[in-house]
Amino acid sequence: MGGLTTKQRFALIFSLYVFSFLVILYFIFFLIFNLTASYQLKRDLTIESKEVIANNLILEKDTLVFKKNQAGATLREYLLMHNTSAVFLDKQKSMLRTYGLFALGSQEDNGAFLRLLDQLKQSSQMKETNFAWKEQQFTTVLIPLRSNGKTIGYMILGKSLEEFDALKNIMTLIFISLGVLSLLGSVLVGYFLSGKAFSPLDKMIDTIEKIELDKLDSPISMKGHPDDELVRLAYQFNKMLDRLKDMAERQKAFIANASHELRTPLTRAISSFELLSVSKTNTEHEKEVINKNLFEVDAILEKLLLLTKLRKDIQLVKPYLLKTDNLFETLKNNFAKQIAEKKLVFYKDISREISLTIPREYFLMILSNLISNAIRYSTVNKKLFLIIKEENNKNVVIVKDEGIGMSQEEASHMFDRFYRGKGNGRDGHGIGLSLVKQICDLYNIKIEVTSEKGKGTAVSLILPDQSS
Repeated sequence: MGGLTTKQRFALIFSLYVFSFLVILYFIFFLIFNLTASYQLKRDLTIESKEVIANNLILEKDTLVFKKNQAGATLREYLLMHNTSAVFLDKQKSMLRTYGLFALGSQEDNGAFLRLLDQLKQSSQMKETNFAWKEQQFTTVLIPLRSNGKTIGYMILGKSLEEFDALKNIMTLIFISLGVLSLLGSVLVGYFLSGKAFSPLDKMIDTIEKIELDKLDSPISMKGHPDDELVRLAYQFNKMLDRLKDMAERQKAFIANASHELRTPLTRAISSFELLSVSKTNTEHEKEVINKNLFEVDAILEKLLLLTKLRKDIQLVKPYLLKTDNLFETLKNNFAKQIAEKKLVFYKDISREISLTIPREYFLMILSNLISNAIRYSTVNKKLFLIIKEENNKNVVIVKDEGIGMSQEEASHMFDRFYRGKGNGRDGHGIGLSLVKQICDLYNIKIEVTSEKGKGTAVSLILPDQSS
């Protein structure tokens, strides 16, 4: 049942319960029917045996005399009217008369009645039993006929169970047919009822889907009895939303305050440095170190601020065509100094312009972080590539270097926030690539990384299909 939805499982379980109930009900009915029918047959035989003895038999000394009853009906007519078969034997258990179905047997078949009489064991009481005769089942009563305290003969009355068995078979067939229909019907009814039962959950899901981290003020409305499970679920979910909203607001306030408080002294420090730069008190090396660190901290703050507001700033962007040649020149100019320091050669392999649904500044930020990372881990006199091509009807942008590369373990963590790889030259603060991953996730850009120690790294950006 793992491949079924909750509604489908509910409908299936409901139908199984209904079907199981019908099966149990049928067996109870069948048991009661069997007991009632068996009791009625034996009761009829008992009454008929008394009427036969009273109205159609004369017990005289050692003989049995058959006569008509008061209505003028012979014993044969009476038994035929009641659909009863009979056998009469004298005290030596020799056959006197047979009626109904019992009259159809041969002399060998009549031996079955003698074996049946052995169950009396000289008892003077009537005995009820089931009896197989000519491939049919009979309910029978065995009655010793007595006169003056002596047994002068025996009477066996029986009713065939053939009609009773046929009725049971018809009832079974009807039950199976009704069972199949009820099973199908209960599935449909169960699915309909599950839809009604789960409709509040569907509304709850729709509300939850619209909730975002910066929009936690949309509680779920669920009316009903306070002890109702769905009402309690909605109440607890709304309480969780309140807690999340409080935490999010406190986090935003902390980051905003921290950024504001840090930006002011940084601005003053940068301004002070500019004043110090005209003085000859500090060496050029010390001033360069101070300058680099101050601007690096400022860059870190900018990235942290962007990480906190990415979800808030996300918006749908209509597809637009990006001029890739201009993009390459922009990136090449932005990193001209770093490329020159490591004597790298920056190549482009651009076969087409691409359509984007991500803000241009975000896309430029992604490529800038990837290229900065590629330059940082490249060795001197190597190549750097920006490749834009089409694969499987999708645009793919690749930033590739011939640097020191990394292991599979390092590649699996390279987009984790604050993660820095192992090895010489691995500086940075682990924020830029985390920012890249978060922006790509927001705009459905898939990232693939291939890297090999000592041979370099290639990061592929698979852009979403604009035709879908």
